[in-house]
Amino acid sequence: MKKRRKRVSIFLLPSFFTTINVLFGYLSIISILKENYKLAAMWIVLAAIIDAIDGILARLTKTTSEFGLQFDSLADAISFGIAPTLLLYYWGFNKLSHLGLAFPFIYLIAGILRLARFNIYQAKFNEKKYSIGLSIPSASLMISALVLFHPLRINNSNYLITLSFFVLILSFLMVSKLKYLSYKALNFRKRKDLKTILVIAVILACATFYTRYSFLLFMSIYVFSAPINLLIKKIRVKPELEKEINKISP
Repeated sequence: MKKRRKRVSIFLLPSFFTTINVLFGYLSIISILKENYKLAAMWIVLAAIIDAIDGILARLTKTTSEFGLQFDSLADAISFGIAPTLLLYYWGFNKLSHLGLAFPFIYLIAGILRLARFNIYQAKFNEKKYSIGLSIPSASLMISALVLFHPLRINNSNYLITLSFFVLILSFLMVSKLKYLSYKALNFRKRKDLKTILVIAVILACATFYTRYSFLLFMSIYVFSAPINLLIKKIRVKPELEKEINKISP
């Protein structure tokens, strides 16, 4: 009987963290409506941390299930879809009247499509090293980093134009097929991964002193890492092709 109760408790643990994720998303929305954009961004960051812990617990306890997958996806749609969308609108785009509705909506649709593709592709093939396209939690963290860097409502038209292009880029990266390194691939037994974890630890330590700067820098590096890697690969391929052609040609 005790073993059965223990199994039930372990099975419910990831769902409990998913519920906390929803709570933080809900609190973020409330903060947005109260015009406290800094606090709203912080709730999204906390929701992302809980979401990561939730996934780690589910894998460690081997309690992944179809129900857990769907529940987690719906929670992500609230915390990393609706909450950041409302944050984008009230923090910046509401000054653009009807046009301001378009850019947050594009982000929301791209995020929902990313979640749908994850449910079908990523979960089915269980890819651990990479995630296909920028994940919606990462995109929401990027938005949070921008808000924490400049918590006051945006009134400058030039900033709004820049933000519009940036939201379009984020949306494209979410629905793209670019490969992003996933934290699921980290292995504490490997030296290479230990170095990566050490670098992340140093960044987090810096964040305690220069929070908004280091967080924005860290998220920017991650968001643009996949397109930059793709560009580097294409540049490297051209000289190799030229060498092969020179070998073949008389």
